[in-house]
Amino acid sequence: MRSPFVRMAKEFGHAAVHVIYEGLLSRRTFVYDEKRYSYFYHSYNNACETERSIEIPIALEFLGRRPLGPVLEVGNVLNHYAAFQHTVVDKYETAPDVANLDVADIDFPQAFASIISISTMEHVGWDEEPFDAQKSVRAISRLRGSLLPGGEMLISFPIGHNAGLDQALREGNLGCTKVIGMKHINMMNDWMEVSLRELISCRLGNPYRRGPGPYRRVHGVAFAYFDA
Repeated sequence: MRSPFVRMAKEFGHAAVHVIYEGLLSRRTFVYDEKRYSYFYHSYNNACETERSIEIPIALEFLGRRPLGPVLEVGNVLNHYAAFQHTVVDKYETAPDVANLDVADIDFPQAFASIISISTMEHVGWDEEPFDAQKSVRAISRLRGSLLPGGEMLISFPIGHNAGLDQALREGNLGCTKVIGMKHINMMNDWMEVSLRELISCRLGNPYRRGPGPYRRVHGVAFAYFDA
């Protein structure tokens, strides 16, 4: 168990890093799908140091260009960074207006114009009891069926966490219309777009263990797009 002193030191260190990124490194950008984005900086969950720095701007751009209509988010992520009206399902996180439901079992009473999930589906069936390596793939298929005509879904997930999800991506069985891979390339938390072949060769950095545990460095993130 960490002592209060160690926890305080770590919190101070992350706060200092955030100040550096938001100040000296605030003009950094990355290219994704032939478009330039600014890295995202936020103190919550040390976003400037992790894959959140690219996931959040990509997610917000996706939602910003979508037609008006109901939005579903699986995993309560965006509420911590950007406030907007949408339906949120998260099995475990307790928060206002968040439905604590299992995404694999929900019969939604309505369909959605847009569905988004940020680094959440890799936990479905994998970090749960009973363990089910294919549950996340089935859940994604179920979600796709909840799209309105013309609807679109974006799911991001780290490579190397859920072997069932990685296998479906590698074998082309995920059901997506497009996949864009982003790879972590240096200690400054810079990312670049890579081929699917290079993406699926990525592994999680140490230290790492399944379920709650120490921070893990994600080296590859898949952004999978689905049509209705």
